[in-house]
Amino acid sequence: MEDQKTAILLLNIGSPTGTGYFKVATYLSRFLGERRVIDMPWLFRKTLVNCIIVPFRSFASSSRYKKLCT
Repeated sequence: MEDQKTAILLLNIGSPTGTGYFKVATYLSRFLGERRVIDMPWLFRKTLVNCIIVPFRSFASSSRYKKLCT
């Protein structure tokens, strides 16, 4: 049996255009809405991203982006 190797790929996926709540929410919605980021049927992905992840993560993420940018 061959040895299996594991690789880790680090990429810069971009950042929001600003540190405000709505700019971060737009960024998260676009990034997480990509079919290659979350591999689910589009209706489930859109519901998960826009109804659960974005509303709850945007505030915390925007405050973290503010700390990074200052």
